[in-house]
Amino acid sequence: MSTRLCAWLFLPIRTPKRAALTAALAALIAFAGWYGERSLRFRRDYDAAKEALARYDFPEARRRLASCLELRTSDFAARLLAVQAARRDGLLDEAQEHLDRYRELVDVAAPAGNLQDMLLRVQRGQVKQFVHLLLEDLEVRHPESEQILEALALGSVHAYLLDEASFWIKQLLDRFPHNPSGRLLDAQMHETMHRRDRALEIMRELLEDYPANDQARSYLAGLLAASRQYEQAAHYFQDLHRRQPADLKPLLGLIRALLPLDRIDEALPLLHKLEQEHADNTDALLECGRFALRQKRPEDALRLLQRAVHQAPNDHEIHLELAACLRQLGRAEESDRHLQRHQQIEADMKGLESAFQAMVKAPADPAPRVAAAQICLRNGDKSEGLRWLIGALEIAPNHPAAHAALADYYTSERDFARANYHRQRAR
Repeated sequence: MSTRLCAWLFLPIRTPKRAALTAALAALIAFAGWYGERSLRFRRDYDAAKEALARYDFPEARRRLASCLELRTSDFAARLLAVQAARRDGLLDEAQEHLDRYRELVDVAAPAGNLQDMLLRVQRGQVKQFVHLLLEDLEVRHPESEQILEALALGSVHAYLLDEASFWIKQLLDRFPHNPSGRLLDAQMHETMHRRDRALEIMRELLEDYPANDQARSYLAGLLAASRQYEQAAHYFQDLHRRQPADLKPLLGLIRALLPLDRIDEALPLLHKLEQEHADNTDALLECGRFALRQKRPEDALRLLQRAVHQAPNDHEIHLELAACLRQLGRAEESDRHLQRHQQIEADMKGLESAFQAMVKAPADPAPRVAAAQICLRNGDKSEGLRWLIGALEIAPNHPAAHAALADYYTSERDFARANYHRQRAR
């Protein structure tokens, strides 16, 4: 601060005019400092978000961009980056919200916004609608070619277009061999085709290259648990739980890995935490009820499992555990009802596996996809049912049975405009 300005500010105030001018100048200096500090914070977080995107750390990019948007809600560049970060992190509804806000800020149809909108639609399964436009971008080596290939691979997987998914995953990894999303999808495809050993190999290599990638760590832990390699699974779930103490999935995975190892002393406090902090989650209620049965506490198990079945009436595992619990309590008639429901749902699950195998053998036939969708919708799995139907219409846009199923679904949801559209297409 200059000597003259200091003298002006700090000399004794002798007139009202001088007092007012001094106060105004002090306020201006304070505002400039406040604004400058916010600008520095914005620039720091914005640059950090771009660096996080470059190293595929999408959760960190989202955190940094959330800070940016708290400081500057109307910054369209930060908003567009937030669309990309959420979309590539698999949070499609969050990405859509950011895209809607971006379009409120940008009056014209900006090419960058249009591309993100297209990629978001593709990731939701609308691959064939946009693939030709995106192929043109790929042919001219568009700067966002990696994102385009990612979205095509993810969208094909989402719509169960497995041949297309394999093609786009290969294209992605040929051009961008270190891309973690492509490598994760590659492992998932191997697991889907019952090649778990190869999936495990891919995931171990991926986690070695990207040790901060919690999505990869979670998937690897689940693969190990499914392979009954509980000791290793517990190690990864423990690490995840330490990094994400409030999240249910790592906690549940850790408990499910510890119990087969008979590490009860470690599992007990985690089970108490599970029941206290996730009392409304059906998976948590099921696990706590199952453990209560294991400890010969059928009354406690009954309380937990009845809450679980009320929330998830189509979960075959809950019905099976509840049947066993009621049998221990001497309530044979109720037990039989739940056992019968378990068997009905289990038969549907076998039907779903058969539909999947039929789809693998005849990927151009929409009928197995419609059959799978109907099983899922019948058992309350709406999102999975819609996913199958989207895949059917990607293959055969005018397939009557797929449109009829969608018409019935939207009627049940009281979305009559969509229901009428699909009813017309079903004729």
